Amino acid sequence: MFKKFLIITTSTIAMTIPAIAQDHHHDHDHHNHNDKPYSFHLDTRTYATSIVNADEASEEIADVFTHSHLSGDYKLNKHLSISGSVILEGDPAGHAHGGGAARTGDLFFDDNPLYIEELAINYDDEYMGAYAGKFTPRIGLDTHNVPGWWGMLVFEEFQLRNKVGFGGYLQNDDDTFGHHQLDVSTFFADTTFLQQSTLYNRSDLNGDSDGASNTEDFSSFTANLSGNIINNDHLNYYVGYAHQGVDQAGEEDEKRFVFGLSASHDLTDHMIITAMADVTDIGHLNGEAEHDRRYTSFGLGLDIDHWTVGGTYTHINNDADDAGESMNGYNTQVSVGYNFDNGFGIDLGYQSQDEEGEKSDRIGGLLRYHADF
Repeated sequence: MFKKFLIITTSTIAMTIPAIAQDHHHDHDHHNHNDKPYSFHLDTRTYATSIVNADEASEEIADVFTHSHLSGDYKLNKHLSISGSVILEGDPAGHAHGGGAARTGDLFFDDNPLYIEELAINYDDEYMGAYAGKFTPRIGLDTHNVPGWWGMLVFEEFQLRNKVGFGGYLQNDDDTFGHHQLDVSTFFADTTFLQQSTLYNRSDLNGDSDGASNTEDFSSFTANLSGNIINNDHLNYYVGYAHQGVDQAGEEDEKRFVFGLSASHDLTDHMIITAMADVTDIGHLNGEAEHDRRYTSFGLGLDIDHWTVGGTYTHINNDADDAGESMNGYNTQVSVGYNFDNGFGIDLGYQSQDEEGEKSDRIGGLLRYHADF
């Protein structure tokens, strides 16, 4: 098993290195703020992992998958723009797109669909903005800011994604009150042609499918307030609410509350420590009438020049009538990494989880690359 993991890791690194280079700092704002009429952002993440401990020996496998996206923005004039992103997104072993049986056997870029993640027209002014199209509702934290190699994947398990509708924001930024932003949106789950995928065929939604927000009307909405505390850029908060309507008999509207804090502190000129906490409380998970779930997460990160160390712990609390769904669980992960000046980064990490009564431990590596152009 470990020999297979080494072979896969080596071949993955060899296949993934492109020839372009950029600075290693970036953000994930898809709106174009430079003087050019267009901008692009490339973010690639290639995982090579090995499950070294599982309840069943057949699930102790090696796995290579990618989680990468290319986003772009084109200015139509001073205020209007069109933005979009495509994503090549694989699931780790033990998961399956759209549910179904977990995948087993060594996997090398198996089941990695390519699809349109966002496509919207935007209006942006100094203090407000609006958008319409396919988007990811802004509620809670940016998953790219979670410390650790596996942190983004943990939070994407319960992130709202692939929605069609419209929304907007209001923001204030001054020396007295600091920066604060209110985001609101209304939407339904994407059942349009934009959900189509290539390379691997995901399970498509239609109006007859069950699940939260699959209503083809605007009965679902979010509201999120975020900003800094006491005008301190190193101390931030967010608080949000999401209501997802349902359209099938026996289902209940999903209601979720989100609250989080993050902080950073310069220990020295070359050392920064960060901390984060998040609570996501979901009533009627994905429309299930008798199933509530709460995710409680804590994370720490330490940057020392180009080196990074970080990790998170997430406790999963289930309250359900079905005994099989009422078991609590956890997801913990930690890694050490290095950021190169040319846009590359590499991490070595460990991840352990207990999900629906099934425990597993994995080790692996992550090869990262990003560029703005």
